[in-house]
Formats: sequence, structure tokens, C-alpha cells
Amino acid sequence: MIDEERHEFPSPDGRFLVERVRFWDDRGGPYGHLNLLALPERRLLVRLSDREPHQAPLFPGPGLVELLMPDRRLQPWRLRVDLVAGSFVTHPHDEPQPLSELPLLLDAQTPEDAAAAAQRWRRPRGLRARLSDGFMLLGSSVLAGGGLWMGLTARTLRERWTGWFGLLFFGACAALPLWEAWRRRHPRRG
Repeated sequence: MIDEERHEFPSPDGRFLVERVRFWDDRGGPYGHLNLLALPERRLLVRLSDREPHQAPLFPGPGLVELLMPDRRLQPWRLRVDLVAGSFVTHPHDEPQPLSELPLLLDAQTPEDAAAAAQRWRRPRGLRARLSDGFMLLGSSVLAGGGLWMGLTARTLRERWTGWFGLLFFGACAALPLWEAWRRRHPRRG
């Protein structure tokens, strides 16, 4: 089950909104993202994926927001975004950089990046996943063979049914890695 929690922090001048969305997944734990939205149309300016600010956003002036963000080593650093100028700085003495370069700096996603990533996304398949599929195929085949043998040679009806159900279940388990291999060779287009 996935639970969602949203917190919105509108700027005092009403020009933009900082939205923090957190999800709790029973299987994977908490994750979320931070959105900077232009108001009133709630246009997404930038999405900071998997970034959790250390404190609530500060609004030091009209069109300005400051976020205390963690870097990759989880060390805090201050990000200051100027919506009016369309720029940001990560240190008070740095030159302002265009807001379009913020996703590159933070490994964040603009709406265009997210759409492009969705078009080219494929399930990652490395050596570890292929070995796992191989072990699953081998183990399931052995157990399916045992079910077949039990279904053919059992003396009682109950043992025969147990063997046939074992063959059915473990045969289906053996079919899964074969299906994955077929999908890797024949990706769905469109």
C-alpha cells in the first residue's frame, strides 16, 4: 500500500509554490520529491527527485526561495532560486545560473526530461538479474519434474493430485524467466 502526503508552501508574494510530496511504500520505505511551481497556473518549473529539504523553505524576498538541501553525501547546502530572474545560486558568492541548469546540477527532472525518460525507460537487466532468472528456471524445472514424477508414480489419489499441482505451480514459475527473456528480445514498441 502506498500512502501519500503533500505539503504546500506558497510564497508570500503569491508568485510560486514549493510543494513537497512524500510517499510511504510498504515494500520500499519512504521516498518523494520537491516541486517548484509557478502560480497561478501551477506550472512545474523543476522537480527535485528524492530530495528532502532539511527545513521548511524560506522566502527572503519577492520571487525568492531558499532551500536547505542535502547533497549526495547528505551534507546540507543552501539553494537560492530567483523566480523573477529565472536563476539560482548555491553559494552567496557564486554567479547566478539559469534555472534550466538546476536539474543537471541536482540530477532533477524537468517535465521534458521526465517525458523523455519515460519514452526510453526499460527495465534494467544486468548480469545479476540474468543469473537470478537462470537459477529460478533451473530450480523450478527440477521441482516441476519432481511434480511430474510424483503425479505419474504416486500410489494414492491425494499424492497424484499433489504431484500434478506441483507440476502446474512450478511449471508456471519456470515459465516466468522464459517470458522475461522473450520480452528482452522482443521489446514492445509504441
